[in-house]
Amino acid sequence: MKKIFTLILFLFLLSNLYANMNRQTKKYIRNNYARFENHIYLIFF
Repeated sequence: MKKIFTLILFLFLLSNLYANMNRQTKKYIRNNYARFENHIYLIFF
């Protein structure tokens, strides 16, 4: 249950951030996506 909620929250935040970012920042996020995702999971679990 907690995992599902976290996934929804993560996707919601990511989509909001992604909509407001310029091309350079998008490139940075794409390159560091795995690291960022691991950081999110460490916070929640």
